[in-house]
Amino acid sequence: VCPEPLQGSVWINNRSVVVKSDYTTSNGVIHHIDTLLTPYRLQDKPQLESKTMNFSAAATFYGYGRFYKLIEDAGLLPVLQMPIHQPFTIFWPTDKALDSLPRERHHWLVNPDHQDQLAATVKAHIIRNSR
Repeated sequence: VCPEPLQGSVWINNRSVVVKSDYTTSNGVIHHIDTLLTPYRLQDKPQLESKTMNFSAAATFYGYGRFYKLIEDAGLLPVLQMPIHQPFTIFWPTDKALDSLPRERHHWLVNPDHQDQLAATVKAHIIRNSR
């Protein structure tokens, strides 16, 4: 059982508190937290009728516009709209995840000279014929 958090405690995702911090090891740092972290869940957002919402509308509604823009920049939007490539599953990084990339990597992703590599990177996030 973890002790009650003190005022001024460090919280993660407003759910977990750091109980003890800075256990330095040879390959990293460990912080003891009081609960298991859970990823952001789409069910926390209001639901829209999924039968009428395409993935472009969902990207806008749920706030994942940055990766959608990369799909467009890679020239893959028309491909994904083709019935032969549907259904598909996309492992969609959040805008926050993309914002956390180093500046050099971000510039590389949006550079038109790297469109082929961008397309390969985006394709690594897509599984065809799967839900």
